[in-house]
Amino acid sequence: MVSETIHDFGTNLMYEPIPFEFLKTHVTKPQVAMTVGDLPVVCTNLDCDYEYIEAEYDMTSFSFNDGTGELSMSGTLPESTDDIVSITFGNSPCTGASISGSTITCSTSEELTVEAGEHKPILKTEMGDVEVTADAEIIGGSFSEISPLVDVNPLGNDLVTITGTNFPNELTDDMSVEFSIQDGQEDTSADPSVTCSPVSSTATSIVCRTSPFN
Repeated sequence: MVSETIHDFGTNLMYEPIPFEFLKTHVTKPQVAMTVGDLPVVCTNLDCDYEYIEAEYDMTSFSFNDGTGELSMSGTLPESTDDIVSITFGNSPCTGASISGSTITCSTSEELTVEAGEHKPILKTEMGDVEVTADAEIIGGSFSEISPLVDVNPLGNDLVTITGTNFPNELTDDMSVEFSIQDGQEDTSADPSVTCSPVSSTATSIVCRTSPFN
């Protein structure tokens, strides 16, 4: 007769991690699922409930004064500045917000001026971004000087500085610069076109590097 002692546990046992699929619980609201890299994120207290709250704010009109940098917004908007997280317009922060009735007024930055282009205000509140039903406003830009004006090398690699207003406050992937070189002839149709790759950009100047041209 052979007898064997059965041990309740051993030192060579390995338990695989229990996947989340086996830890599901019954819920009555939609759940938020998130991963960071390949790792799942665990909600605080395992409470991943998601509830959609319909927006209570709506911006129906706005106006921008390019001379003073003042932005005015009207509609169903926050009644207290404490509910405003931030305001930007054309990539320019708008600060010093004040509220009068259904209108919010703020001033854009003098250093990071409003960029040329088609823009709508971005008004962020504790409840999220305010919907803007008003049409976008077109902000114009201008240039006043380009340097150097002469002795541009046809082989390229010259740094050209363009001075003006309402330029992008920083480089973007879609920025491009192109201009023509006048050779002093009456027929300007033959003037070469020069592609200039942006190197840096501020509100008042763009520096670019020329490509070879004929």
